[in-house]
Amino acid sequence: CTYLGDAPTVPAQTPLLHQAEQELVEYFAGARHQFTVPLQPQVTPFRARVLAALAAVPYGQTCTYGDLARAVGSPGASRAVGSAMRTNPLAVFLPCHRVLPASGGPGHYSAGGSVRKEYLLRLEQSVTNR
Repeated sequence: CTYLGDAPTVPAQTPLLHQAEQELVEYFAGARHQFTVPLQPQVTPFRARVLAALAAVPYGQTCTYGDLARAVGSPGASRAVGSAMRTNPLAVFLPCHRVLPASGGPGHYSAGGSVRKEYLLRLEQSVTNR
């Protein structure tokens, strides 16, 4: 919000925001497995490649940081992939919750911690196991 005098102003609902909201509602209801909102994150070329590879990880499936590093042609860049996940500006739309450490466990999730990451993974698994 920005402030003009004493009254806060709220950004207008645009068609893009409406689409994003609708797709999130459908995702959390288990009815949407892939987002169609046009995304244009402002990131470095390497991070753009990582986010593109991330977007290709299927709903209900997981991969490791190493898998993504290999997918972008940088097999030794697992830590750099992790950094890209930490700064993912569009969590859920770009499903970094689907990326797990090779050592096992859920790993970290910058968009709300491991509890939220585990929730998203369980949501997707419950839908794919129906």
